[in-house]
Amino acid sequence: MSDKINHAIEHAKHLMPDQGPLPFFVHHNTIHHFEAYDFFEGVKQAGRAYGAKAFMSEEEFHLAFERGRITANALLKNIREYIERHQLAIQPEMLFDLMTEKPHTRPTPDVRIVQFVKNTAYQRPGYYREAIRTAHNIDIDELMGPIFFKFMASYFDFGLAYWPMPHREKGLWHCFCDIYSKGGFLSTKFLKTLKQIIALVKQYQCSDATSFLIKVLAIPDEHLDDYIFRTLYRYKGWAGTIKALETTVEWVPKHDVKAVFEEAVSIILALELAAIESIREISTFKIPVYEPEPLYDPYFVAAIVNALGIYTSAPFPKEVAQITDENRQEIWQRAYEDTFYNQFLSAYRQCAIIEKPQYRPRNYQVLCCIDDREESFRRHLEQIDQGAETLGAAGHFGLDMRFKAAPEKHYRKMCPHPLVKPSVQIYEKAVKPEDAMPKKLQFYGRVQWAITQASKTLFGSFVHTIFSGLVNLLPYIMDILFPQYSSRLRRYLAAQEPKTQLIYKKETGENKNGWSLEDRIVRATAILKGAGFSDNFSPYVFVLGHGSSSLNNPHEAAHDCGACAGGRGAPNGRLFATICNEPEVRAGLAKNGVNIPDSTRFIGGYHNTCSDDVILFDLPNPIEPRLKKYINAIRRAAALDAKERCRRFDEVKTELSEEAFADYAHGRAMDFTQPRPEYGHCTNAIAIVGPRYLTRNLFLDRRSFLISYNYTVDPAGKSLRNILGAVGPVCSGINLEYYFSFIDNEHYGCGTKLPHNITSLLGVMNGHLSDLQLGLPWQMVEVHEPVRLILLVCCKVEMMETILGETFGYTAQPGHFQCLVKHNWITLAVHDQDQEKIFLWKGGKEGRFEEFEETADVPVYQGDDPRFFLEQEHLLFGHITT
Repeated sequence: MSDKINHAIEHAKHLMPDQGPLPFFVHHNTIHHFEAYDFFEGVKQAGRAYGAKAFMSEEEFHLAFERGRITANALLKNIREYIERHQLAIQPEMLFDLMTEKPHTRPTPDVRIVQFVKNTAYQRPGYYREAIRTAHNIDIDELMGPIFFKFMASYFDFGLAYWPMPHREKGLWHCFCDIYSKGGFLSTKFLKTLKQIIALVKQYQCSDATSFLIKVLAIPDEHLDDYIFRTLYRYKGWAGTIKALETTVEWVPKHDVKAVFEEAVSIILALELAAIESIREISTFKIPVYEPEPLYDPYFVAAIVNALGIYTSAPFPKEVAQITDENRQEIWQRAYEDTFYNQFLSAYRQCAIIEKPQYRPRNYQVLCCIDDREESFRRHLEQIDQGAETLGAAGHFGLDMRFKAAPEKHYRKMCPHPLVKPSVQIYEKAVKPEDAMPKKLQFYGRVQWAITQASKTLFGSFVHTIFSGLVNLLPYIMDILFPQYSSRLRRYLAAQEPKTQLIYKKETGENKNGWSLEDRIVRATAILKGAGFSDNFSPYVFVLGHGSSSLNNPHEAAHDCGACAGGRGAPNGRLFATICNEPEVRAGLAKNGVNIPDSTRFIGGYHNTCSDDVILFDLPNPIEPRLKKYINAIRRAAALDAKERCRRFDEVKTELSEEAFADYAHGRAMDFTQPRPEYGHCTNAIAIVGPRYLTRNLFLDRRSFLISYNYTVDPAGKSLRNILGAVGPVCSGINLEYYFSFIDNEHYGCGTKLPHNITSLLGVMNGHLSDLQLGLPWQMVEVHEPVRLILLVCCKVEMMETILGETFGYTAQPGHFQCLVKHNWITLAVHDQDQEKIFLWKGGKEGRFEEFEETADVPVYQGDDPRFFLEQEHLLFGHITT
């Protein structure tokens, strides 16, 4: 393969989307390939490359302006800055009036304006697909797609099919050639042509076949990169998934499945050549062809031309040429975000600086994941029990492990992907051997497996359909008509689970793949010190991992713990508590400056953010009264969390009791007919790194990741560097995936989930046959506000300036956090507690910190304010009074 072809494939591979299989769904910046650009330039470049939108539409911004979501001051300020940045000779007030006027009131463009729009249109290159569609009104993807999608779904089947695809141990390319080199009597012209082409290339290795196919396709060298990219992007779902599987081999459970991106390229090129030749000889086409995409709305051009009084036939000045639709939307987006940032920072300043809160010890502490959905749970707990203190740390709690539960057969990663590689394998086993797997349960499992396998055969499927329908009729009716009672019954039946223990110590000899004592001390120190623990431990410290369980949701892992690689963080919470209870670990922690009293007990647990269940592990027996009181408060806070979450759902009655809301949340999670079991991270917009007492009385409307940090116990900033190296890319990745899936759900998301079907246990497709659908479904993002994450860090501003000048290697990409800040993919703010001021990073790569001096309305809420449970729209951030 020539260097040019290899470069073209690598270029296309770089621009393909990344997404893991459904069980390992990990949030990421959808267009992370463009992070080397400034945010606003990057989204425009990506929109050009992918044919997608960069911002919301002008109509959506107008609606936001009308309801006060964008203030006039913020819009006018950003118009002034835009005019100054581009040195335009136009009055800001004039441009403000033009942008805020109703589109239907703008004048009709004349011939000169129409010609200007036509002459300045972006010429999008197209190749054989576009040429054939123009000449013959045929879309070759309708010929190629069914073959490609069926083959890929069969080759990468991870257990859905009864029979595995033959010859797949040979790899993608040779397996494809073996299958499609044979033609049937009733083959279409396309399949016959494909058979002839494969007969020519099947003896080649993949790289030689690619070279041969590109030579026949006769792509000009200067267009080769673009052609390969655009051709593969038509099949971005499978192309991106194969790229991800090739990079992360552990995601492929079958040893005979080999994900090789280059082989997928060869298959697509062979299909494209066959489709072309089945319609017309390839030599008769001239490529590339171009399709114009206007950069300007002719009606806005007419409005600005009239306002400037341009009546001559001379070329339009840059005051007209500079204000493209995208540039106008950029101004709107900046104003949209500034309005949001100003209101949040004003509320934060009121609660954290003006009110001058002070830290005081509490009766017990609850360490949660930083997840934005935990904000409301933590807030309710602190409001109903003033003796509670909540803290936040990444939900894997520093445990870089692969884990296998007692009833499971396989290990899975339980730490951030791709930032952290597992160093150990930890497993769970029953305390009593007879509880491990009773013979009756083993027999039941074998019968269920046999029935499942038989249901995939011709006769077995017939029998299974008849008898399983009879057996499952009553449970199915319960799940559909009475999901709340069905959920309650399932919880009752699962209540008597056997007692288990975690096997994690290396030195005992039980688990040679476990951690040594020193390893455990290092991990406990990192989390406890990072979260601001030193000698401020309460008698009880609860450590809650989190996850989300729902039936009607193929993207369930996207609602689970991202810090656990899309897994459920129960084992992490339980294991971290177990480690912190070890006397030997505590002795080592004391040497590291973390002093845990002998009277302090850690209790591991799990918070289900869909059902709002709270499960606690390894509780003492008997449970003393004060511990019982704390547990009741935690569970009541979870019920209130369910009640607040339900305000977003249309069909929920608002007069229900706390217990009824908790039951409703359980039922919603188990409801087969429910397309929105929960909204996930759909309101995320903020991350706060700092002590909780500063935000304890700040209403954040479930919109903030909360990361505990105390700069006074970290004078050198070591913990802060570790936190930012993880939190910056992870929280920004979640935020940006929601941004792009909302902005253009068709290109960056996966559309409505209603027609989705799971294919190959790997991804989802639309209907019975389509490309894999990447990104988030509309039902997960429909109430989202697309703003860039604002990251507020409580530390000395000089320390943050030092960190921004460094390149450190905690993440998979050294300096990733600095890149995100300096290229404006994250909006960075610093609360300097010594100066009692807030500073904002301005100016991008060569920027600086400027003091935040804006003011915005800060409402006052009661601790149980009814708006928390009734108002469906976003609420303003405000001060909570008790």
